[in-house]
Amino acid sequence: MNSVGKATGFVLSPRIGINFGKCLRAVLMQGRDVIDLSEHGRWSEPGFPHKGWEYEFIEDLEVLDGQCDVCGTELRYVHHLFHPQTRLTVGVGCICAEKLTEDYVNPKVREKLAKGRAARNARWLKKEWQPSAKGFTLKALGYRMTVFRIEKAPYQGMWGYFVGDRRGNSPSRTLNGAKVACRDLIDQLKQEER
Repeated sequence: MNSVGKATGFVLSPRIGINFGKCLRAVLMQGRDVIDLSEHGRWSEPGFPHKGWEYEFIEDLEVLDGQCDVCGTELRYVHHLFHPQTRLTVGVGCICAEKLTEDYVNPKVREKLAKGRAARNARWLKKEWQPSAKGFTLKALGYRMTVFRIEKAPYQGMWGYFVGDRRGNSPSRTLNGAKVACRDLIDQLKQEER
């Protein structure tokens, strides 16, 4: 049994070689079960374009719950791409986004910003909001913020928010969403002050 077999209980088939130049090509076998790693998602799919993709946006799934449409890797941060000639859209990881867009800088930058925003939001949600007659209040960053449950239709049951005397534009479905929206509104107010 080879080293792969010792570590995994699988036996590397001698009829398929390994080509590290393009992608790992191997068939792992255990009894009758065959796991074919040679496909690597859509990279080897005939007609799938490897170039010419345009960046649309990045999405934070908040947990490791997604999967790259091209290589199958598990994802938290999904880069959404569009191909103008084929009209295809894909959700991919950072490395596949770099290769498909032929941009080896911006996908990393976008993912780093998304990670920073997620960490900032997690810290923000740990702050102690005080219960008040209207909802919950926090004084921070030179502003007084209030989040409150909306009682009237069409947004009944959702959460609204104020930063100072400025009301937020869009209600949130969750209390935490409204708290994060307060932080975003503070960023917007600071931009307007400049």
